[in-house]
Amino acid sequence: MMLNSLKSRIVILVLCFGAVCQWAAGQSFPEKEGERVYYDFSMRRSDMELSGICILLCSGDTVKASIVNNFGATLIDYSYDTKKSKIKLHYVFEKLNKWYIRRVLKRNLKKIMLAMRSGESSYKDVRHKLSYTFILNHDIEK
Repeated sequence: MMLNSLKSRIVILVLCFGAVCQWAAGQSFPEKEGERVYYDFSMRRSDMELSGICILLCSGDTVKASIVNNFGATLIDYSYDTKKSKIKLHYVFEKLNKWYIRRVLKRNLKKIMLAMRSGESSYKDVRHKLSYTFILNHDIEK
């Protein structure tokens, strides 16, 4: 009888853990209209680092995103079409607003958004020696 009880407790524990994991994964990328997700963001290279907050907002088939530094200045504004899997850059900070940097950013942001949808929180561009990290932030007031 005790073994039966122990087995049922383990099954319940496993089911609860699975439900929590699904809930956490679902919260990492906005899927519903008007839903927002906040990340602490950093982009590193050997000679520079950018950090701040990334805000994702679901608007129909598009996810609108803004990356803002710690002082509140916008670094990058872009949108991601979830159906076509395309990135459109709307604004890039003046120091990064070069055609060759925009092209790399566009390619990397597409890969980052695909990674976020699958629950990953980092991406490395080996060719350009860039590493991106996104840490889910539940502390920001909505």
